[in-house]
Formats: sequence, structure tokens, C-alpha cells
Amino acid sequence: MTNKKIKNIFIITGVIISLMLLSLYMVFIRGFYASSDKVVGPYTGSASIDEYLKYEEWQIGENQYGQPVFFDPHKAFEFAKEQYAEAISLVYDSFNEEYQVGEFSESNYQLYKLLGWQIPAADEEIRKQGVKLTQFLDIYENSFKRWIYVPGIGWERICP
Repeated sequence: MTNKKIKNIFIITGVIISLMLLSLYMVFIRGFYASSDKVVGPYTGSASIDEYLKYEEWQIGENQYGQPVFFDPHKAFEFAKEQYAEAISLVYDSFNEEYQVGEFSESNYQLYKLLGWQIPAADEEIRKQGVKLTQFLDIYENSFKRWIYVPGIGWERICP
């Protein structure tokens, strides 16, 4: 074999291995965006969305799967930061040392979703605000679900 043939074999093998690794990463780790999570009509499900209908920033529709989703999830998130500021601050103050929750943002909202309803507040209104924050984030994450293959289960729509 000539050096040129060996070089071509290495290049082809490298490309094949790279494509296989990229495919594995997309299937098992990153996932594929579920474009069907866009609003396809008015929400007709059983979740209580009355709280959100009062505000333009929180307009809700239904996705292909019958789940509530915000028409503009980024605008809804920014508005929620204002509406639930006390609860967000209390979650941070109460749990940051133990869980390193970090500042509330679109990239770390999952911890706030898990901890929002657990805030230790003597004030009942702030505690309720924490529960409402958790409910908001439950709807918010519907806009960002991806298809990921879970071994033993199959394809699942989950939040990355």
C-alpha cells in the first residue's frame, strides 16, 4: 500500500468515528429539539391557567401534546422574575449554600422549580408565591423539551 492510500484510510476512518460520536452525543445527551412544542391552538387541558390569562406576557396556548406553553417563553420568564421576586430571593437565600442554586436565570431554573414550593417563610403570601413560581416553571419548561433516547425506555421528551 502506498502512503496516499493509508492516509485516505485514516481520514475516512476518522470521519466515520467523528460522525458516530456526534450521533451518540445527539441521541443520548443533547437530544433533538421538538419543534412541535410550538403553540398550535388555544389551551383546552385541565391545568389551571387562570392566573396567567390576566397578563399579556403570560399568554398561553397548547402544543401538539396538549400541554400548556407560553407564546413567548422568554418574555414570560422575564415577567415572572418581577412577579415572583420575593420568592426567588428567598429560594436563593435559603438554599444557595446547600445546593449552589446560583442566580435565577433561564439556564438554572430547574433547581428553583424543585425548591420553590419548599421555601421556609413565616409569611404565607411569600410561601404561596414560591408555589406559584414552581407552577409557572412547570409550564415554562414545556417550551424547551427535547427528544432524547433513554436506554430501556425508548424516546422520551424531557427538559435537558
